[in-house]
Amino acid sequence: MTDSEGVIAPVDTAFTGQPHRLHPLTLLLAVVKLGPRTLNFLPAILALGVTGQARLIVPALGLFLLVTLIFSWIAWTRFSWTVDSDDVSIASGVISRKHRTIPFDRIQDVTIEQGVIARALGLAKVGFETGSAAGDEDEAKLDSIALAEAEALRAHVRAHRAVNSAAVLTASGEPAPNAAESQDRPVFMMTMPRLLLAGLFSFSLAVFAVLFGLLQTFDDVLPFDPFDADFWIGITRSTGLADWMDAHRWLAAVGGFVMLLLLGGATGIVRTVMRDYGFRLDRSERGFRRRRGLATKTDVAIPIARVQAAIISTGIIRRLLGWYELRLQSLASDGKNESDHLVAPLARLDELDAILAEIGFVRDVGTEEQWQRGHPGTIMVAPAVIFLIGAITLIPAMLMPDATILSDWITPGAGLVLGLPLLVATIAALLGWLGWKGHCWRFDGRQLHIRRGWLSPTHIILPARNIQSADLTLGPVLRRLAAANLHFGVPGGSGGQHVVHAAPMDEAYRLRAALMGAI
Repeated sequence: MTDSEGVIAPVDTAFTGQPHRLHPLTLLLAVVKLGPRTLNFLPAILALGVTGQARLIVPALGLFLLVTLIFSWIAWTRFSWTVDSDDVSIASGVISRKHRTIPFDRIQDVTIEQGVIARALGLAKVGFETGSAAGDEDEAKLDSIALAEAEALRAHVRAHRAVNSAAVLTASGEPAPNAAESQDRPVFMMTMPRLLLAGLFSFSLAVFAVLFGLLQTFDDVLPFDPFDADFWIGITRSTGLADWMDAHRWLAAVGGFVMLLLLGGATGIVRTVMRDYGFRLDRSERGFRRRRGLATKTDVAIPIARVQAAIISTGIIRRLLGWYELRLQSLASDGKNESDHLVAPLARLDELDAILAEIGFVRDVGTEEQWQRGHPGTIMVAPAVIFLIGAITLIPAMLMPDATILSDWITPGAGLVLGLPLLVATIAALLGWLGWKGHCWRFDGRQLHIRRGWLSPTHIILPARNIQSADLTLGPVLRRLAAANLHFGVPGGSGGQHVVHAAPMDEAYRLRAALMGAI
């Protein structure tokens, strides 16, 4: 495992069983990753400058970098990984040592991820996708090794899997797959025009939240108070902008609205391009292989064995134009900010059907009579509560014995206030009806289909074999209506739960029995 002097072996893409360390430039990446965290110390550094202690700024930064390098170097020296004939071993930890061995048979695939700086340095983060139900936290990672070494490691693991698969098939009397059949096959790609269109649909005003956070962080060191309305009013008056806005109020309002749309659309395009640039979905030996990213390039494996459900969603405008999004709920998350794997950011229904067919899912819409809906009585629950609260406000007036006092108390303004609960209850009833109309379900004997939402509908395809539990829950209102909510426990993303709301009691029991019997 080590040579006679106990020194870790150099990089060797032949993987002869000798332990390796991460790339030495990992130390540089560790310092770079602390960059955003140093913003928390920026006010302290500025305070040193304001108080006349500017000479301490450079030594403070130097001490911070030195301590960071020391701790990173210790962690680097205590981390090693070894590729043996049939497994990968990882040893880590400074005080508490951890040794982990991952057999090749457990590795579904090897993922490669590159950030901007890692791409410039020729490095990559390697993740081993396993069949563990613990999710992403349980996945082993190598951060960071040379890109060529990462690609060689992935090829080595895949070749080992292919040999084992061929041996199993040969022993069973079936022909072994040839090399051409083991190659990745393209399934879906995002062109640049479609990518820009997806960005427009991802309208976002997150830039305002970022600016607000920065202003809150550095408001003490700015020469003005950004949250003082008088400051901005003074600027508009001094520049003549206030007079122009008073003279052209409609034009100013329209211009502001257009600028808001342009800024939100531009923000959505930038975020989408940064995330999904070069989006490509391939069919690999055991599932899907997805590559995307401009700033951070990722190469992720999505084994079919880990896919639990398919989620098709759209928006108001996207649905009118025939565009949809497809995500796969898996045992592993899609990163820190996304629980489900995005496999088609913007696609037509026929393209989604082709992707679903690769994993044996069918988007079966059926006939309208085959879809079941919840108890219609739930439509009036919210309006009834609102109307009841409004009615309670009339009790003091209704108890007044003198009609003259009553007529004096119910003024036209009071009448408007008393009519407000009725108006709100009517709106709630309309929204309740739309929600009831949009939520429906059907079971085709193999897959449970759940639809929810009316303006922005979502279609969930859930195979019965992936349902771990089916729980009936009912509160006092549902008990009165002889209905129940049916919660389906499914491991992985999406919160792990999918729900059928307000199903009639007999239908809820029948559906649960049918699902449990189909597993």
